Amino acid sequence: MRSVTWLHFSDIHLCSPKSGWEYKRIIEKFKEDLQSLREEHGLIPDMIFFTGDAAFGQLGDGAGKPISEQFDESEEVFSAIRETYYPPIPKACFFIVPGNHDVNIAKVNENTDNGFGGSLKGLSHEEIKRTLENLMHENKIGWHDFSRRLEDFNRFLQAQGYIYDNFDKDRLIWSHTCVIKGVKVGIAGMNSAWSYNKKIPKLFMAGHYQAQSLLNNIGDAHIKVALMHHDTKGLIDAEATSFERELEENFDFFLHGHEHDAWVSEKADGHAKIASGALYDSSSKESGYNIVRLDLTTMTGKVWLRKYFPKGGGWGKEVVPNHAPDGIWSLKKLSDRVTVPAGSDTPEPAVDAVASAYTSAVPLASANSQEARGVFGRAGIISELSGLLRKKQVMALYGLSGIGKSVLVKEVHKASAYSGHEYVKFHVSPDTDLDSRKGTKRTCPPPRHAAAHKGRERGQRGTGSHSKAYAA
Repeated sequence: MRSVTWLHFSDIHLCSPKSGWEYKRIIEKFKEDLQSLREEHGLIPDMIFFTGDAAFGQLGDGAGKPISEQFDESEEVFSAIRETYYPPIPKACFFIVPGNHDVNIAKVNENTDNGFGGSLKGLSHEEIKRTLENLMHENKIGWHDFSRRLEDFNRFLQAQGYIYDNFDKDRLIWSHTCVIKGVKVGIAGMNSAWSYNKKIPKLFMAGHYQAQSLLNNIGDAHIKVALMHHDTKGLIDAEATSFERELEENFDFFLHGHEHDAWVSEKADGHAKIASGALYDSSSKESGYNIVRLDLTTMTGKVWLRKYFPKGGGWGKEVVPNHAPDGIWSLKKLSDRVTVPAGSDTPEPAVDAVASAYTSAVPLASANSQEARGVFGRAGIISELSGLLRKKQVMALYGLSGIGKSVLVKEVHKASAYSGHEYVKFHVSPDTDLDSRKGTKRTCPPPRHAAAHKGRERGQRGTGSHSKAYAA
């Protein structure tokens, strides 16, 4: 089957000090659900869309509380999601837009917000829209006062390589074209969070400027997708209705988050608005995501709606009576607005054939390989760690709990460079005597768990050197 498939999720609100005790389990179950959808329906995304709120928000200076650290935490989750598939979904196919939780509220200038808002009073809707367009287009001092609140998010995108074809780092908007099975998919990433202030109920958007600027670069795409964190109903009255209409006229799909309420709305002309639930807010609130597959042969689509069930501790179908009785919402009007180039069509394979084909892409593992031990896609970093350990006597390996640090340490031990060396596991605390031979008591806080390669072979006498790899 000739198709285009994407995964759409939103609102993960990561912050270990606040919710790390809970969200990690929910996200692990999310990854398991992605695997089950692959096995049952052959769903392997060509693209991943994340529509904002990677972080929880600036909370202070303690560990995990700065918003910059929350973005680092979110990148580990994004990588784990991409690596749920084999081969992993390339980072170049993972698309992100900012949400209001990605704003550093410590950098919000209340005087700028209040002054600008006051300057719009008494203006007509058209005058307000022109003022907003000029503000964003001219990129002057007033605009920089607004854009500072997303500086940390901007640094995160650039540091992690989320830089797309036409990336405007000053306005944090971008466009990108993916070619999938001969079909050009044009994606417009919009910034609805630049004016966010908790004290102001509605958002400024400059939506017309954003949409038209981005459309200039994806005008020849066969399928056009707009990504934004907020629905248009969150915008000021001067923009909400007109921008909604502009999205409907120029884009085939409008994907957003923020509402924490999954829904699909298909217009008579085929335009579809798809809202993702929050992937994580808290277990007491609804969590959801969706996967869309467009069948380019029949020119129809399906939206798999998924929901987290706290009572069962897992993900499953989100049933919507009259629309998605089996958890799958059908898109029936794709052919009314989308035309794709001719391509070779093949019959849709049975699910077991898809799973078989997917599995056959993985090379057969030898009995003593990393893959045979259940370790996939880690050969590069294991080799890198092994090389670093040969150069340095001590190396610290740290990260979120449960992401596989101990597995990496054990795999480094199995590297040929350490053949015949002992593997020693020990626990230390801030007052542990790490060098009893010298009578030295070390009080600096070492990692909680540690694994070491003893630097002499079994049976060898003498002192020798000690290389250690720590797994926090």
